[in-house]
Amino acid sequence: RDGGHMGALLNFVGSVLFVLNTMAMFWPASTSQAWHVSTGVVGSLLFTASAIGAGEHNDWRHLATPRGRCARLFQPAVALSYANFAGSVLFVVGYVVDWHAVTGT
Repeated sequence: RDGGHMGALLNFVGSVLFVLNTMAMFWPASTSQAWHVSTGVVGSLLFTASAIGAGEHNDWRHLATPRGRCARLFQPAVALSYANFAGSVLFVVGYVVDWHAVTGT
């Protein structure tokens, strides 16, 4: 049940990397693209791990409750955990595509 604390810590570190990511546009062009993509990938992976930690803290794998089969899915904390996970995975996919465009592989 300590996933919430770890999720908050990972979210904070991911946020710091996100700030570095957005500030990379003001750095010299030789380092800007590599820093932009690498901080984006690592930050997004930390956001994904944070969403998993928050989901575990909110017991997102046990959707059945006495009130109904998927009643827990509609609780705000669980729905937010799923949304954070989906969004962070999409960010990882976006940065992986960007990484291939930067490196030419």
